[in-house]
Amino acid sequence: MPIQLDQDPNAFQVGDLLQHVRNNRLDEPIIGGQNVRLANFTKDYSLDYWFRTSVAQRCDRRQATVSVVNAICATGFFTRTPIVDPHTGRRCKAIVLTAAGRVRSSAM
Repeated sequence: MPIQLDQDPNAFQVGDLLQHVRNNRLDEPIIGGQNVRLANFTKDYSLDYWFRTSVAQRCDRRQATVSVVNAICATGFFTRTPIVDPHTGRRCKAIVLTAAGRVRSSAM
């Protein structure tokens, strides 16, 4: 199922995101959207960084937008959750795998 980035012409497959989360053992990947150029980006463990470096052509624009995260959650494989950023100690938003997402991820 493709999900279109709204700040870029590219899209990604939700299966690729599931694989990224599984391969990198990201239990709760933070959304981590930043309005900075990629060279100044500080959260290389976030979804926004993955979108910029693995999907987007326009890597200097924020890609983890509300509409993209909404589309990810609408797949039923992820849901939003508040967490404490493991690197900064600040409260932030993340996505976590739902039961359906864990089943789909383990089948890959």
